[in-house]
Amino acid sequence: MSYNKDENSQFVQQTGQDPQTPAQGTTPDSPAAYGIHRFEPDSGMKQRSFTGGVAPAPNMWEAYKLFWQNYVDFSSRSRRSEFWWPTLINSVIGILLYAIMVGSIDVPLDELGKMEPEEVAQVLMQSGRYWVGSIPLYLFGLVTFLPCISLGVRRLHDLNYSGWWYALMLLNSCCCGIVAIVFLFIFAQDSKPGTNEWGPSPKYPVTE
Repeated sequence: MSYNKDENSQFVQQTGQDPQTPAQGTTPDSPAAYGIHRFEPDSGMKQRSFTGGVAPAPNMWEAYKLFWQNYVDFSSRSRRSEFWWPTLINSVIGILLYAIMVGSIDVPLDELGKMEPEEVAQVLMQSGRYWVGSIPLYLFGLVTFLPCISLGVRRLHDLNYSGWWYALMLLNSCCCGIVAIVFLFIFAQDSKPGTNEWGPSPKYPVTE
């Protein structure tokens, strides 16, 4: 079984253990020989090994399938690949649907740009094609709203943060884009190892 130095380097720094040194009671060829020793606050120093170092990441479609399967799961954890693949796919779909909506406007965009906001609103309200073209975008936003929130909550759980921080992000992002940027940076962080109150790490599985 292969060992990924780059993925596990942070654990070496945290624990001071060399993952390339076979664990006690194993042979150099055994799967558990090159695990990581981590500290369990509730049980003292306890030897545990990460199977193969890192669990295989879901591919794009597997991650998107998990996005829909766990649409009401607010109590577990999601690793980075489970968060960023659905985010990318939903963004692409949203851009395409937005383009369809804009393309359905009867008035050329350059003329709309010369109008006052009140005139633009009046034109859009009176445009039947605009309403038909905007339905797919609004429906997509509606059906993905809850799954996106639950995914964000699970990503925070994976980083040992309470899911309630996501509510704070939604409230503050409406008036301050900097908050959204900060949370994007947080979501880009690597999974925390071991088990927390929301379950085991989906990226660094632990075996006794």
